[in-house]
Amino acid sequence: GIADKIIITVFSQGETMTVFLTVNDEEIDLETALRWQMIAGNHTFAQETIKNAVVKQYADANGIETAAEELQAVFNEFRYALGLESAEATNAWLKSHGLDLQSLQDFCEICALRNRIRASVTDDEIQERYTEIRTSLERVDLYAIFSASKDESAELRAQLEEGENFLALAKEHSTDPESAKKGGYLGETSREELSGEVEAAAFGGRPGDLIGPIKDDEDYVLYMVGERMAPTLEDVREKIRE
Repeated sequence: GIADKIIITVFSQGETMTVFLTVNDEEIDLETALRWQMIAGNHTFAQETIKNAVVKQYADANGIETAAEELQAVFNEFRYALGLESAEATNAWLKSHGLDLQSLQDFCEICALRNRIRASVTDDEIQERYTEIRTSLERVDLYAIFSASKDESAELRAQLEEGENFLALAKEHSTDPESAKKGGYLGETSREELSGEVEAAAFGGRPGDLIGPIKDDEDYVLYMVGERMAPTLEDVREKIRE
């Protein structure tokens, strides 16, 4: 994704980076530490960097600036959260983390800009965005029994229609061991994770509805629809504002 591209771009510059940590007298530079995190799939650093960069770019493009009192409020909040009740304590914390006061001020400015941008988002804009993404926010609990043949899957469906318990049959007959031990439970599933036929039936159906058998790679799958979750505007208002 975009995070991967940004990390790779940073590392392709070939520049020597400063020491990030010292472990058992061995210095670990920032480039090495970030490479390890990227390989491990931890892209939090890159994602937060992207967010901060977007905030600054948006503010610059729209002439948004912060007032001195806004910066001071963010600075105080930061200090109090860390229990830094004096200038001496703050300077000691900065030194112990290899930072300086300017770095902290730059960070506080980004936080203050984010606060101002967040506050500028109108209810109409939030409503519009919610309308655009509402279906992508929906989730449905989905259960499945995987079978080696269509005939076997059809027979299991017939048993279910006669009143057999889906979870019990999944544990006994499903060829997928991971979901079988959970009674066929696949978890909360989004529309994007499902094929068109399954998506339409799962999100348009009711709890307990059966779907299939449907051919899926080498297996035939019989699905059961569980609870459907459809967040309201109030559920996601603040997330959209962010």
